[in-house]
Amino acid sequence: MTLKRELEHTGNILFRLRSYLPLFLVGLALIVARNIHYPLGSHRLDQI
Repeated sequence: MTLKRELEHTGNILFRLRSYLPLFLVGLALIVARNIHYPLGSHRLDQI
């Protein structure tokens, strides 16, 4: 497959998924953010 066809194919897939992709990314961001902790468990240390 030539590079032009491959890029066109990938673009078509992303264009079809454009309404679902942000939902997936937000869900992934929420899962990652849930596991974030302050250094050494202290909010004060984070502020310093």
